[in-house]
This record gives sequence, C-alpha cells and structure tokens, in this order.
Amino acid sequence: MGGGRFFINGVDSTASGVDVVANWPLRSTAGLIDLTLAGNFNSTEVTRVPATAQLDALNPAPSLFGRANVLGIEEGQPKNRISASMRWKLAQWGATFNATRYGEVLAAGSTAATDFVLTPKTVVNLEARYTIAGGATLALGADSLFDASSDPVPASLNTTSAVPWSNRAPFGRSGRFVYARASYKRCLIASSLVISPHLNQPHSMN
Repeated sequence: MGGGRFFINGVDSTASGVDVVANWPLRSTAGLIDLTLAGNFNSTEVTRVPATAQLDALNPAPSLFGRANVLGIEEGQPKNRISASMRWKLAQWGATFNATRYGEVLAAGSTAATDFVLTPKTVVNLEARYTIAGGATLALGADSLFDASSDPVPASLNTTSAVPWSNRAPFGRSGRFVYARASYKRCLIASSLVISPHLNQPHSMN
C-alpha cells in the first residue's frame, strides 16, 4: 500500500469580522424601489494544526495539515465582500439588479513560489419581469451579465493547460448565464427556457 486517506477534526481557528447592512425602501411615481447595501469584512487565523507523536517521530515527519491547507482557510476566501442591490416594481413591470464585489483571494500552493493571487472582481446580475393578467409572469435575465471571470492560472503553474481557472474563485467559473423564465402562480406550475452562451441551441425545460 502506497498511501492512505482519512479525515481528522483537529484544526483550531479564530475568526473575527463585521457585517453591515443598510436598506432604503422608496415609493415614488416611478414605482416601488427597494435599495440594499451590504458589506462583510472578516479575518480568519489558524491557531492549531493536527499532529501525532507517531508521525512526528518519522524523519522527515509528514504534515497532516500543510501550508496550502492553512492558507486555504486564512486567505482562500475574500476578506471583504460588498454588494448593492435594487428591486423595482411598477404595475405589471418589475426588475432586480445586484452587484457584488469580491475581495482578493490567495490560491496557495505547497510553497510561496506556487502561490498566485486572484484579484478583486465584481459580478453583476440583472432580471426584468412582466406579469400578465391571470397570474403568469415572464422574465428575462442574466447572471454575471458582463461575463466576469477569475484570473487565469499562470502558465508556469499550468503547463498542461488542463485547468485554466482556479477553483478558488469565490463566484465560480461558469461566466455569463442568460435565461428566460415563465411562471404561473395559481396552478403552481412553472416552465422555463434557459439559454446558455456555451451552447449553440437553447434548451427548454417543462
């Protein structure tokens, strides 16, 4: 047997931070508008990593929780995230807009030479809706409207080009997603038409 895999609950960490949320509901001749601004600021520090006397006695002693694991907890998620959203409604029309800025993330390697930083990015989502008499609603929207993507893995760390994007991206790697949706509330039946920029033909789902 060349190796093994097991799970251990032996890491201690300390986290601190603050969440701030502000909301402004507005009513005017332009419709009902609900504005929200939110921010999260946080810090995490690993204070203890697992160790066993048996492994420590080996030379060299293997690491149960290495450098990349520690930094993955401490710096593998944004230390700050700021979002702004707006919901609007006027008669049969409605819309939702939100933008989220994700702070810097470290994609840590086994050594400092294999680390790379994912720079802050902003993701914008938008949806417009129209409600037809009788309870049916038609919607058209886009997640990641401007096709935001994380920084690519440096060529020096991706010699085979097999994984062009880091798994550490806090908003995923899918890019823009455009969709259309039709729903009918009274009968509790919903159908949607989803259009993906990665496909040549739209797909319908009922």
